[in-house]
Amino acid sequence: KIEDFDVLDRHQRRGYGTAILSAIRTYAKENGVKYLFLQVDKENSAAEMYRKLGFSKLCENIIYFNKLE
Repeated sequence: KIEDFDVLDRHQRRGYGTAILSAIRTYAKENGVKYLFLQVDKENSAAEMYRKLGFSKLCENIIYFNKLE
């Protein structure tokens, strides 16, 4: 499980995120992994990159919150 990875704002849109995720996909495939899942916010700017790498949207997640006072 990879919890999170980020590319600094000043380095985005230069292929670094694509290279990282491509390396993860290659490693996973070589080690028998059949599926990869991503969970991202709706407004995540990397969504386009995920689609280009072959990821498909499965659903819209809802996060529930309850403030206890």
